[in-house]
Amino acid sequence: MSGAGRHARRINIAPTLHRRDHALKNVTSHTRELTRSCLLFAKLAAFMGTLAHEPKRQNSARERHGQGFVAPAESRTTRVRSLVIEDEPQIGAYVSRLLGQLHGIVDLVGSIADARQALNNFKYDLAIVDRMLPDGDALQVVTALSQSAERPAIIMLTSKDAKEDVVEGLNGGADDYLGKPFEPQELLARVRAVLRRPRLLAPSVLSLGNVELHLGSNEAVVADTRILLRRREALILGALLMRRDRVITRAALIEEIYGFDDEIESNTLEAQVSRLRKKLAELGGDVEIRSMRGIGYILRLATPR
Repeated sequence: MSGAGRHARRINIAPTLHRRDHALKNVTSHTRELTRSCLLFAKLAAFMGTLAHEPKRQNSARERHGQGFVAPAESRTTRVRSLVIEDEPQIGAYVSRLLGQLHGIVDLVGSIADARQALNNFKYDLAIVDRMLPDGDALQVVTALSQSAERPAIIMLTSKDAKEDVVEGLNGGADDYLGKPFEPQELLARVRAVLRRPRLLAPSVLSLGNVELHLGSNEAVVADTRILLRRREALILGALLMRRDRVITRAALIEEIYGFDDEIESNTLEAQVSRLRKKLAELGGDVEIRSMRGIGYILRLATPR
């Protein structure tokens, strides 16, 4: 063997291998994130198809009250009012629809600034919070909420779900932390778990006379006949039952059964109350919903004829 062969130059390939490994890690990380996103949007696809065909209404509650709206004190009840803080419109709409099953109102905002405005004007029982928003990390909102006198239950729902992120979120005040993509039934199960507080779970049934409303299912029993009410009808009946024999103003009723971005026509509430009144009468309900002109409504036992 020649001298050149015996003294062949050694080549240090360690830096090359290091760069290769680093590149592979980056590719793997991006692939994982892409897969997670695809899984999430696959779950949303069928749902979003229904959203595209929903009719629009007029005059949102935000427009009726302006940016400085305040919920009337009498509209605050034991039913669940939720705030979803999510900047991705499709995911926000999906989560809002899921929470709508809890027999209550769901408000949706997409930034920290809007979240603070909503929290300053309404009392919420539940907050579902995405961490990374256009104007910052929403953990600051969670921490502030957790220190408030009347804190809501808080679940962080985010793709920022590394172990250290989960620990940081829970230590920052969240009651639970769920990564994206998520299973709808798991989210609802976690919501029910954090809401297991006496203030929020009682009462589960509201009644007057021979009329009962089962909160959480929109199911009513009228003179021993079970019926499934429309969501708005159940909200109206629940609000009236909670204030039996007392007048609830039209403004307070609107604030209770519509989210602040819901759009309604001027006579929508009246039409829904009329439809509910008719259903109760047809089934033999012994209660009556009376309209107080220029004021609101009152529910009480019907006067025997």
